[in-house]
Amino acid sequence: MRSRFEIGKTRVVFGEGTVGQLAEELGDLGISRVLVVSDPGVMAAGLAESVETLLSGVSITYRIHDDVHPNPRASDVESAAEGARSMRAEGVVALGGGSAIDAAKAAAALAPGDSALEVLEGEEQYIQAPLPVVAIPTTAGSASEVTGWSVVTSVIGRSGSAGRPSTRSSPSPIRG
Repeated sequence: MRSRFEIGKTRVVFGEGTVGQLAEELGDLGISRVLVVSDPGVMAAGLAESVETLLSGVSITYRIHDDVHPNPRASDVESAAEGARSMRAEGVVALGGGSAIDAAKAAAALAPGDSALEVLEGEEQYIQAPLPVVAIPTTAGSASEVTGWSVVTSVIGRSGSAGRPSTRSSPSPIRG
């Protein structure tokens, strides 16, 4: 049984088999080109295979960025944002736990422009509207899928956050 509810502008869809609605959710957002952001553990566990099968079965072009570290680094976000730019992604799918979801949300905010990640630190610092994000959490605990914030660690060990105070989530945690 699938259920759905909304918190502000956040649509939460949950229940057994819900991932099967991915193409429909992306279609509702008008997305035909998507970057999938994940991590090596999710990939090794084979959890991305169903997402790849779903996207391959419809006319959605996708690329997988699976190099997100635990407690995502600025370089993870910048690399994912560049991947989204290079494929002209219209949205981002986050597949994984809080780290993958935080990296995906930050990359979605960074991808439309050419500014540095540090410019986004704080509340509502977007230069251009972020790409829509669809989050598929594979763990319970961080609740990153229902917040508009991302936590990213810089190379000097300082963490920063960026986002919006209102809750956002699947299908688009930080969409403007």
